[in-house]
This record gives sequence, structure tokens and C-alpha cells, in this order.
Amino acid sequence: MWQWRVDIFARVATSPFHSVVALFAVETYKFLGLFTTSVLVWPESLFVLPILLGAIDIVITEAILLYWQLNGYPLSTPHPLPAGTE
Repeated sequence: MWQWRVDIFARVATSPFHSVVALFAVETYKFLGLFTTSVLVWPESLFVLPILLGAIDIVITEAILLYWQLNGYPLSTPHPLPAGTE
């Protein structure tokens, strides 16, 4: 039972953290859109795009997994060892 509670706490703590990361990434994206690279003449904001998309992906995934876990859907359990060491 304690593992279930720790898992819920981890999901609840992870989502706000990555939401703040996404918020800062949006603000940085807006700011860096004012500048362009000197060689390719691309907007500097492209360098923040992977961080923004990754943070949004994590928030959505954690919300889905938290919903499943709270409603009793079975989650897949990862293997204890990487595939190459089995």
C-alpha cells in the first residue's frame, strides 16, 4: 500500500514541476523569438522548442497515468533489468 501512495505522490509532485518548466519555456520562447541566429537566420526560439514540447508531454503523460492509477486501471510494470542484461 505504501508503494501506491509514494507513486501517487511522485506523480502529483512531478506534474506541477514540469508545468512550471513549460511556463518558463513559453516565456523564454516568446523572448527569444525576437532574435535570429547569425548563420542560418533562424529564430533563436527554436532552441527552446524541445524543452517546451518535452515538458508538455510529461505533464500530459503524468495526468493520464495518475487518472488511470486513481481509477484502478493496471499500469504496466517495468522490467527490473535492461533488455541487454537479461
